Amino acid sequence: MARTRTIRRSSTRTKNSKKSKAGTKIPKIPFLPESWQAFMARRMVDVLALTLTLGGIFLIASLISYTPKDPSFNTATNPQDIATIHNWMGAKGALTADLIVQTLGAAGFAIAVILGLWGLRIFNRQNLRPVWLRAIALFGTAILTSIACAQIPSGDWAPQPYAGGTFGALALQSWGNTAQNITPLLNHKTLSVIATLLAIPAFIYASCMTRTELAKIGQTIAFIVKSTFFLLANLIIGLRNWIGHYNDESYKPQPMNVFKNALAKAPRIAPTFGSRDDDDDFETSATPQLAAQRPAPIQPVENTPHKNANIPVVTPAPGKAVKKQTQATNQQKFSLADGEEWEFPALDLVETPPPETHTTQLNESALRKNAELLQNVLADFNIEGEITSIHPGPVVTLYELEPAPGTKSAKVISLADDIARSMSAISVRVAVVPGRNVIG
Repeated sequence: MARTRTIRRSSTRTKNSKKSKAGTKIPKIPFLPESWQAFMARRMVDVLALTLTLGGIFLIASLISYTPKDPSFNTATNPQDIATIHNWMGAKGALTADLIVQTLGAAGFAIAVILGLWGLRIFNRQNLRPVWLRAIALFGTAILTSIACAQIPSGDWAPQPYAGGTFGALALQSWGNTAQNITPLLNHKTLSVIATLLAIPAFIYASCMTRTELAKIGQTIAFIVKSTFFLLANLIIGLRNWIGHYNDESYKPQPMNVFKNALAKAPRIAPTFGSRDDDDDFETSATPQLAAQRPAPIQPVENTPHKNANIPVVTPAPGKAVKKQTQATNQQKFSLADGEEWEFPALDLVETPPPETHTTQLNESALRKNAELLQNVLADFNIEGEITSIHPGPVVTLYELEPAPGTKSAKVISLADDIARSMSAISVRVAVVPGRNVIG
C-alpha cells in the first residue's frame, strides 16, 4: 500500500510540472480528432504566412508602379476608366501606394520587405518572438527610414520634392531646428545620417535576421564588389594593352586589298602539250582546251602559336626489319614442282597501282591542340598540372601529365570515363608511369 501511494504522488507531481511549464491548459475540440485539429491549426498558420507574403509583394509592386496621376485621395478621376490607372495593382494599389508615399515616402519599401520576410519565416515555422518588440521595431524602422530619406530628391516618383514623405520632412525640419539651437553641429544632414545608422539595426531586428544570414549577405555583397572590381580592372588593362600595341611606332598594319591577296594565294596552272604514251592513262592533250591541269602542291597551313606549342612530340622509332627477315628465312619452303613445266600467268592480268603517296608524317599541331583540350578538361575537374610530352602511336597516343603538388593520382585515375566523355574519345586509360613523376 505504501508503494502504490508513492507512485501515485510521483505521477501527480509530473502532471502538475507539465501544466506549470505550459502555463495554461491546452484547449481541445471534443468532437474532432486531434489529427484534424492539428491539420486545421497548421493551415491557419500557412494562411497567415501567405497573407503576409502576398501583402509585402502587393506593397512593393504598388510602390514601384506608383504614379501621382493615378486615382487617389488627392487626385480625382473616373473610377470606371481603368485605362487611366498605371499602377500594376489596379485602383486599390494606387490608393494604398498614394497613402504610403504621401506620409512615409520610400520607407514603405522597408515595411513591405519586413512583412514579406515575416510571412516566409512563419511558413518555415521560425520563431518571431517577442512579437510586440518586432512590431515596435517595424514602426521605428518606418519612422527612421522616412527621416533618412528626407534629404534624398524624389524626382518624378513622388509629389513631394524629397523621398521621405510628409512625415519625414516635418520631423527632420522640427528636430533639426531644435538640435541647431543646442549645438550647430547637429544640422539636418547630420540628423539624416544618424537616422540612417539607427534604421539599419532596427530593420535587422524587425526582420528577425540571424548571424548566419547576415554573414551570407555580407559574403554575397563582398563577392559582387570584388567581381565588379576585377572586371573593371581587366577591361582597363586590356584597353591599355590594345592602345599600346596599335600606338607603337614599329607597328605596320597589313594591306586591306582583299582581291590582290586572293590572286596571290591562288595556284597558277600552266597548260602542257605532248603525245599520248601507252604507259600513261592520260597525261596531256593535243589541244590547249583539254590540257591536263595539275594542281599546285598543297602549302602547309601555318598554325597560330598557342600556349602548348612547346610540348615535345616524341616520334615513334621505326621497327627493325631484321625480325621480318628472320621470320621469312625461318619459314619452311614447299616444293610444288611435280615434274612438269609450269607456265606463269601473263602480266596483263595485273593492273598498275595508281601513283599515290602515303605520308606518314605526324600532325604535331593537332596533337598539341588535343593536349591543350585535355589540359582544359582536367582544369574543369580541378586537376592542375602541365602536359610535358606527347608520344603518338599507330592507335593510342600517350599524353604525360605532370600534376601539381598535392594532387592525388587516384583522383586523376578515377576521371577516365569523364575525360573520354568530355573529349569525345572511344576510351581513355589513365595510369601512373612507373619510375617517373608523371601520369599517362
